[in-house]
Amino acid sequence: MTFFSAIPVPETQIGVALETERGVPVAPAFWIPIMGPKYKPDLKLLPDEGLRGSMVTIYDEVPGLRYDNHSWDQHPYLDSFPVFLRALLGSKDILTKATPFTTLVLEAKAADKKIVTVAALTEGSSVVLDEGTAAEETRVVGKVTKIKAGEWEAVVVALGFKHEVGGTVTAPTELLVEAKALATTIKTAANVEAGRYIVVGAGAGQETALVTKATEVKAGEFTLTLAYPLALTHAAKAAVLGLTGHSFSLLNNEPAEGNQPVSCTLTDYTGETNWRQLAAAQLDSITLSGAADALPKAALNWFANAANTPSPTPTATYSPAEAPPGWTVKASVGGTQIGYLVSWEASLKRGVKNIPAITGTQNYYQHFAGALDPTMKIVVLEDPAASWLTAYENGELESIDLTLSDVESGFALNLHSTKAKFLTGDLDRSKEWVEVPLEVQLLPSSTDALAGGVSPIVATVANSNTLAY
Repeated sequence: MTFFSAIPVPETQIGVALETERGVPVAPAFWIPIMGPKYKPDLKLLPDEGLRGSMVTIYDEVPGLRYDNHSWDQHPYLDSFPVFLRALLGSKDILTKATPFTTLVLEAKAADKKIVTVAALTEGSSVVLDEGTAAEETRVVGKVTKIKAGEWEAVVVALGFKHEVGGTVTAPTELLVEAKALATTIKTAANVEAGRYIVVGAGAGQETALVTKATEVKAGEFTLTLAYPLALTHAAKAAVLGLTGHSFSLLNNEPAEGNQPVSCTLTDYTGETNWRQLAAAQLDSITLSGAADALPKAALNWFANAANTPSPTPTATYSPAEAPPGWTVKASVGGTQIGYLVSWEASLKRGVKNIPAITGTQNYYQHFAGALDPTMKIVVLEDPAASWLTAYENGELESIDLTLSDVESGFALNLHSTKAKFLTGDLDRSKEWVEVPLEVQLLPSSTDALAGGVSPIVATVANSNTLAY
């Protein structure tokens, strides 16, 4: 008997990429750390039951149509998670570029070793010129000299591209005064537009915040109002770095495409030489859940064409992205922060159906994404001031937000619904303290629609990627 080694499950690798043409496989753009993968080819065998004079009824099983089902659990790594939001919700990535930024007063030519900007840059800081364009490049700021009001010269390493007058120079700003824990406003040296996510501080003491209002106090001084109070104290001069927002909602403006989300190619390695490539993969559902004492988890389920062997064999490269811890989650209902959230879950389901039709191949004609079914569950501690159970009893309509962030990079994920209604609520006394579990239905609104019609949710990831997913 030939001996062989069993394949260890830890050798599993999963790659994913958005397809530019449905069903045409592409190489992985991201390699995703996963848990508990489940792969199942679903081949429909067609019985030949033609009677042939013997006491049997089935003489053959002829291969019929086949689809492949794949599912796994993962943590929501926020450099790659936008891929899944777009694949499920369908809208294109709506970019919100990072701020603060200033602009060039004078043209900067390739090989120039200085730039002149409207506002002063910080010596030693890293800036990005013409972010998001073909001429994008990063430089560390050297000596900064004031030429006159509205013109500041900064020394940089020789430029590689030409940058026109008015070109953007994205840079971190800083706190003008200390910002104490529980503060809802901060003072910065540069403006940050409302709706932008920022990282305040650096390293172990940093935290992510959402700016809801910006007010210019005087030249070089701005007051930023935050969506949630700061958790930590940050010293004056602490860096304030802007992030790029990537927002997605339900697709409704492509009737010719059946308002179908973009498909993906999944690449699955099970060890040794066992590679599988699943094209036309349609994301069926994402269920995100978390609690204070664990890493949030996302459960994904897919339907795809029959697997083939990728050529050439890809090489996996994983990003250093860190999973966001559960204790970073901030929640609000009706604009009021919940300071005693126990656990949460957001379920987004498309009810994918595999449509059979004659195509000349064993693949189904389409893995069809149905209407979105979005729900949430939250468990809160019962508090004398809490009004959530009363809101359920009164059938009130509320907005709801869940925001989590990665403490390593400051990247954030926000799930927002303008119209939400509690479906169930009760008092749970099964523990030594009282909890209130609540189920929430997310309802559609034009406010949350980024791609026509209405949408029950807007999902936004803020990270350092300046290009659309």
